[in-house]
Amino acid sequence: MKNFEHTGNIKSGKPIIYGFVFLFLLISSYGFSQAGNNTVNNVSHALNAGDAGALSRYFNATIDLTLPDNDGTYSNKQAEQLLKAFFRTNTVKSFTLDHQGNSNDGSRYLIGTLLCKSGKAFRVYSLIKKQGDDNLIHQLQIEKK
Repeated sequence: MKNFEHTGNIKSGKPIIYGFVFLFLLISSYGFSQAGNNTVNNVSHALNAGDAGALSRYFNATIDLTLPDNDGTYSNKQAEQLLKAFFRTNTVKSFTLDHQGNSNDGSRYLIGTLLCKSGKAFRVYSLIKKQGDDNLIHQLQIEKK
């Protein structure tokens, strides 16, 4: 049997720690991406249904809201009421998600087309940011095409 001695040639465990940190960040970002995708899907479904209540579940405490007759920063409750009024006068026929993606700061966005039974079409833009454990809408724009 050979006698093994520690000669100090063993490398530090830093590469292993860095590997675990990288893996954790990768898994965390994947989790945010999946949660963000679920939020985008749920927002799309709420827009397709013209359901201001379902959509408002994803509103931040304050939201930058742009509608054809209103533009400003509102509490989530005020924004929900304004959106309900918008959907009452613009009954939704369908919503098509045209594009979605990630911004440089890690937020998500969606761009789509809202068609109304009256024949009107609106361009929809929404900015979704991570807030604690939730992905929340910070900006919603619905503008006539």
